[in-house]
Amino acid sequence: MKKLNLVAIILIALVTITSCNKKDNLTPQQLIVQNSPWNIDHLELLNVVNNGNSSFNEQSYLEKMNSDFVDFTYTFTFKEGGTGDLLSIAKSTGDIDSDLIFTWEITVDNKLILQVDGQDPVTFEKLVITNKQLTFSLNDKLATDVTGDLKYICFPKK
Repeated sequence: MKKLNLVAIILIALVTITSCNKKDNLTPQQLIVQNSPWNIDHLELLNVVNNGNSSFNEQSYLEKMNSDFVDFTYTFTFKEGGTGDLLSIAKSTGDIDSDLIFTWEITVDNKLILQVDGQDPVTFEKLVITNKQLTFSLNDKLATDVTGDLKYICFPKK
C-alpha cells in the first residue's frame, strides 16, 4: 500500500511539474503584445570596445544615459499587427514629452526591428521576452573610438 501511495504521489508531482500553462506556448510576438505596455527601467552597458579614447569613462556614460529615467518614464506599447508607440512622459507633470509611432517585427533569430516613419529601421539584438521582463541590446558607437552594447531592461507597466 505504501508503494502504491508513493507511486501516486510521484505521478501527481510529475503531472504538476510538466503540465503546460497557456502562457508557456505563446510566441515572442504574442508575449510582447500581451504584456504591453513596457516601461524602460534602466540601461546596462556591455561589450565595450575602447580603441584608444582615454577620456571615455564607462560608469559616467552609463550614469548619464540612466539619468533620463529620473525625470521621464519611457513606455513601449506593442500592438497586434506590428505597430506601436514609445511615449516619453514627464514624471513631475504627467505631460507627454514625445510620442513616437513605429512599426515592429521580431525575426526568427530573436532580433527586434523598430522603424519610425521616414527613418531607417533600428535592429536590436539579443531579444528576450518573458511575462515579467523584456530585454534587448543595441550595438552602437558610444563615443569617438568606442563601441558597445546598450542593453534595455523593461518591465510590464503596472
